[in-house]
Amino acid sequence: MVARMHDLDCQLARLLSLYTDETLDFRMAVGDTMDRSVCQPLEASVERLVMEREASSIRGPAITELEQRLAEMDLAMTNFQHVTLCDAKREDLDSLHSDLVQQIIPTLHLEHVKSDKIEGGVVRRYDNVAGTICRQFHQE
Repeated sequence: MVARMHDLDCQLARLLSLYTDETLDFRMAVGDTMDRSVCQPLEASVERLVMEREASSIRGPAITELEQRLAEMDLAMTNFQHVTLCDAKREDLDSLHSDLVQQIIPTLHLEHVKSDKIEGGVVRRYDNVAGTICRQFHQE
């Protein structure tokens, strides 16, 4: 019984470790994607904008175009962060978490009930043996 509970604890720890690894991998991938698709282009646009402003004191159509592209990238980044990432988390990680909880909790409950039955049987046998020995001792 103790070995079975230990095995279940080990299995739970392994599953939680896998869940944590998946979460970390997901966050790293999101960070890389965010950096590659949003931050780097945004930084490049800002650098071009600064260089063009320094080169020309007049506000030309190129600067307006860059500002518009910058606003579009900002909007895309906000959408990615608040919509795409939340949806991906909800679809991928939350379902994995709920599956783990739905599988592990009933199994742990069942094992707990089994261990309680076994413990009760051991206690009854102990009490029976102790009573028998006590009766035999008093009969002598």
